[in-house]
Amino acid sequence: MNIRTITLFAGILSLTSAYAQADDSLEDALLNGKLLLNLRYRYEHDDQNGLKNDANASTLRTRIGYETGYFDHIKGVFEMENVSNIGPTDFNNTINNRTNFPRVNDPSATDINQLYLETNIIPQTDVTVGRQRMTFDNSRFVGAAGWRQNDPTFDALRIVNTSIPDVQAIYSYSDNVFRNLGDKDPLNNYGAHINLAHLAYTGIPDITLATYGYFVGLDNAATLSSKTFGVRGEGRYPLPDDFKLTYLAEYARQSDYDNNPDSFDLGYYRIEPGVGWKGLHASIGDEVLEGNGKDAVQTPLSSNHPFNGWANKFSTTPPDGLDDKFVTAGYTTASTIQYFGNVQISSAWHDFTAYVGDSHYGNEGDISISKTFDKRTTVSLEYNDYLANSFGTNTQKIYMMVNYLY
Repeated sequence: MNIRTITLFAGILSLTSAYAQADDSLEDALLNGKLLLNLRYRYEHDDQNGLKNDANASTLRTRIGYETGYFDHIKGVFEMENVSNIGPTDFNNTINNRTNFPRVNDPSATDINQLYLETNIIPQTDVTVGRQRMTFDNSRFVGAAGWRQNDPTFDALRIVNTSIPDVQAIYSYSDNVFRNLGDKDPLNNYGAHINLAHLAYTGIPDITLATYGYFVGLDNAATLSSKTFGVRGEGRYPLPDDFKLTYLAEYARQSDYDNNPDSFDLGYYRIEPGVGWKGLHASIGDEVLEGNGKDAVQTPLSSNHPFNGWANKFSTTPPDGLDDKFVTAGYTTASTIQYFGNVQISSAWHDFTAYVGDSHYGNEGDISISKTFDKRTTVSLEYNDYLANSFGTNTQKIYMMVNYLY
């Protein structure tokens, strides 16, 4: 954690010490906290045309930490994370030079995943300072969905205010971003100066409206520095007989910012109407990240796995941009079905084309199935099949995961 973040820690502590009155003793705060424990095993098999070998990665992620109770309106969170190989290691983990295998960004690593203080001394306001996970909206531009074993985190100051009814206002400043490449990869850290502002309104039943401005300056990835302004709305409309309509619409403009040597002004939009009935849901959609042949809308702080196909072929948007037309369908079995309750099945089909020009990048089909036992253990299986045309190569991936959350 760098000096600017430590200074922010000291400032928050000084403010709290000056104005707070203890509601609980320090002993109560420490003893009445909660253990943080998460174990996730994953086996991943990647078959990618153009590479001599298939990848087989068997890894275990262990997170352990502690969250205290409040003392003088302050609580603390500490969490360590370890990623270890416990089986096959036939994969390119970005630092082992096994470039004749497909890349699986799950290198062995041990680091501090979260370390922060949070205070609620200001009414209807939470202030968090330190290393933390952050997710805005559906994580398209900022998020920590944690698909890879090593979770992206931020050294940041974050302020969340709810003093206006039905309005949540968030401001965050971050001076360092830890990516998912592990502590041994020199590209794991984005030295940064990032200002994030987000405003959400929930005063209309079944609808959430939001607007945001993200100013992302990355010291060691200048071509990814950008400023993005956007608006979004999502919700559902109940219909008779347990039917419902769902909808999502988002529009943003992204342009160069800070140390970016390029000059661009590009658009982003996502439209996704859908329909649901009991445990069934289906949608169609179109997501466009514009490009101009040199630059394209990029999302370096995003949890990219849920977007543009689960095979992750488009984690970096091609220079000609990306137009992703997709169909999704999912079903969750009723919880009352013995042994087979709460089984979630999800599927998607994508058609990828360039935003400029007439290139057809390819198609992808995805399917996953998961089952949660006793609200703590989830077993899941996922399959991705990317059929290349003019971008990348044919790729098939299989994931098997067991996740335990205490």
